[in-house]
Amino acid sequence: MTPTSHSLQRFHNLVREYRTFVCAASPVVATELGIHDYDDQLGDFSRAAILNKVEQARRFLKELRLLDRSGWPAEAEIDYLWLEANVKIGIREVSRQRELWRNPILYVNLVLYGAYLLLVRDFAPLEERLRHVVARLREVPRVLEDAKANLRNPPRLWVDIAVESAEGGLGLFSQWLPEVASAVPHPALQAEVALAGREGAAALAGFITFLREDLRRRARGRFAVGREVYDRMLREDHFLDLDADDLLRLGQRVFQELQARCEELAAQVAPGLDWREAIRRLGDDHPAAGQLLEAYRQAMQRARDFSLQRGLVTLPGDEHLTVQTTPPSLWGVVPYAAYLPPAPFDDKAEGVFWVTPVSPNVSDGEMEAQLRGHGRAKIPLVALHEAYPGHHLQLVWSKFNTSDVRRQFLSSLLAEGWAFYCEELMEREGFLVSPAELLQRAVASLWRAARVVLDVSLHTREMTPQEAIDVLVGIGLEKVAARAEVQRYTYTPTQPMTYLVGKIEIERLVAKRRQMEGARFDLARFHTDLLRCGTIPPPLIARQIGVDGSSHA
Repeated sequence: MTPTSHSLQRFHNLVREYRTFVCAASPVVATELGIHDYDDQLGDFSRAAILNKVEQARRFLKELRLLDRSGWPAEAEIDYLWLEANVKIGIREVSRQRELWRNPILYVNLVLYGAYLLLVRDFAPLEERLRHVVARLREVPRVLEDAKANLRNPPRLWVDIAVESAEGGLGLFSQWLPEVASAVPHPALQAEVALAGREGAAALAGFITFLREDLRRRARGRFAVGREVYDRMLREDHFLDLDADDLLRLGQRVFQELQARCEELAAQVAPGLDWREAIRRLGDDHPAAGQLLEAYRQAMQRARDFSLQRGLVTLPGDEHLTVQTTPPSLWGVVPYAAYLPPAPFDDKAEGVFWVTPVSPNVSDGEMEAQLRGHGRAKIPLVALHEAYPGHHLQLVWSKFNTSDVRRQFLSSLLAEGWAFYCEELMEREGFLVSPAELLQRAVASLWRAARVVLDVSLHTREMTPQEAIDVLVGIGLEKVAARAEVQRYTYTPTQPMTYLVGKIEIERLVAKRRQMEGARFDLARFHTDLLRCGTIPPPLIARQIGVDGSSHA
């Protein structure tokens, strides 16, 4: 065995070792990945266990950096860089950003998502999954006690968000679980599930009391990561040679350009009206309540057919998307629609798109308000973004990648950037045609530009959450939606910017490849080459497909 092949073999062994380490340390992450060896666990989140995990990650990073990478093929080098980046992210989140010591939202999401994943993904018989749910619910009290011991001086806003999330999740334990369990013909299991659900709900209710009456009183922390960490995340997590100043200028410039575009299109859709009023009026034209599901099915099939007929993309060998009604117990969590991708390591390559129906028990006014969220001009945009050629197609391609590193770690810069890129692509190719559809897309694009400005401003410019909410309300979001958006931005620094910046990065790769190939350039072939790289940052894709990897706003 040559030195190069020996170091490559050692690297592949380290990849497997690190995946095993991550899955054992974070069983819910393992379930999300489609690795089911730990489905009956939530994990150990005691202070000693957390510190031990960080120390193990540091040792792993040190061993990784000892590898001699001379002579490695480009794909292996990219795998190395992407694995190294994600190990560093895990270490930084605990040691520098101190997420597990400061963010109660993480613990609430852990106990809720741990059960949710087992219920919504059909990877095993329901009876087996329910038994794992019961096992996880029995660990909820211990995990939440660890959370109480760990949490110190969080931002008060995060405490309030955690309370809201926990209150919303109580129904999952006390209502949805027994409802799902009623489908199995085993009264003893049904009773076991109901008991575990009640006990889990009781532990969560106790945690809510702790958050409100104890932690909130001593919560004085800041949510902003600050300029140094933010710029470091841009470089190390996303492989961008941009900083916060670059991003702010970019977001402001695109925001101004898109405002002018919205005004131009509104003059065609509703002459004499402001574009905000014009976009509100588009909601008046919507399918009837009983036709929502079919409207989305038709739009997604049309987007799929259009993408293939125009030669924009190719399909991986085995993919399927099911459009179905949102489970009734999740109607409050999913008010309109949601996409559930296939797990990277599961056998199935089937995505699910949920459409939440309008309850027949609400008033005519409430029914109309919900239907307005499903405007006819908006449905095609949702279909192409979430399904074809957007998220679903991209994530299925990623699922079939042969690199375990690229299947385990996913870049929002590529995933969100690709779906946003597809919106512009499908408009240019003629899928979105009417002025109403073009206005709907322009407003959605304006929102993505606003996200860049708010992301940078909240974390590096002392912007307050209320100021950020006011910006979103000013571009047409309802106050409730704007508040939920900004709350998420406060604990996901650099994620909100990935939609616009990722799209621009992909457009830059297209331009470079077109310039290199001239008349030989084929857009579908380029898209296939890009999608085959997996869900990694575009600057790393640039290395693999042989174009300049530098990034400039």
